[in-house]
Amino acid sequence: MARAPAWANWPFDFGWAFFRSVPQGQPEAAPGRVRLFNLENMETFWDVHVQSMDMMAQKHMQDRDTKPGQAVNMGNGAVETIPYRALDEEADLLQQRGMQPHPDRTPLTVRFVTGQVLKNAPRDWWEGLAAGHLQRRKQEAPVVLNVNGQSLTLTYECFDAFCKDFTRRRGDFVSAGWWPELVDPYRDVGQHQEGPRPVQGFANALGHGAQVMQGQAPPAPANPAAAAQQGVVNPFEQEGLV
Repeated sequence: MARAPAWANWPFDFGWAFFRSVPQGQPEAAPGRVRLFNLENMETFWDVHVQSMDMMAQKHMQDRDTKPGQAVNMGNGAVETIPYRALDEEADLLQQRGMQPHPDRTPLTVRFVTGQVLKNAPRDWWEGLAAGHLQRRKQEAPVVLNVNGQSLTLTYECFDAFCKDFTRRRGDFVSAGWWPELVDPYRDVGQHQEGPRPVQGFANALGHGAQVMQGQAPPAPANPAAAAQQGVVNPFEQEGLV
């Protein structure tokens, strides 16, 4: 079976779609879910409960802090290691820009795993490392998911984009009331308190999943000011590295 035209250039063998907890126009609630489907036979699909997806995506995002970083030779015989997360996020941004250099060519300050910093690091060097990180992601071992008793094997690249897309869009969907089961039932969110947020991390999934499926955009949140607070923080700005 041929792929649907909208998915013809999709870089993975699997696509995904998000479903709300309360079906539009229906009074009863239903479990929010994320659907994975085989693009070569779109009648074959697997549904993941949104709470399970949330745990899986958060674990994937947090595991980047423990994955081995990129060792670099400093030219004086010393070898330093760049954290995996830092290059992973820069690689996402590089790919999101269509592999084009960042328009701001101001040198960066790069923080190594040891806490040492490299000041005035050329952006060409930094973006070259990010491009190499994209190749590293292609070589990562596949991820095997157990979905409803079935084993499903995804390339690491696909799983990475899948988790990041969910993370990137999670806050907007929760704000719009799609997935109330993701709101902590033990947290008192008062009128002036901040609502639920996505896990920390610059997760944009390179735009994957954003323009393909129709009807996935949530309605405007009831509190636009609160929704604006859910913007993702660039970790380099957060750490004072740019």
